[in-house]
Amino acid sequence: MFIAKQRASDLERLAGFIEAGTVTPRVDRTYPLEETADAMRYLAAGQARGQIAVTTRMGMPRSG
Repeated sequence: MFIAKQRASDLERLAGFIEAGTVTPRVDRTYPLEETADAMRYLAAGQARGQIAVTTRMGMPRSG
């Protein structure tokens, strides 16, 4: 697993790219916190075609 160090300057530059439409983040699926195990299984199976988001707000529907 690769873990990057977050730097404010990098995040600001990335935000600029996103705002300009140069980079578009891709979220494959979202999972509520209580389904984190399912999210990890999906990710480990190599099925994800983008990022997986785990949400903490109750009642958010699962996409995908």
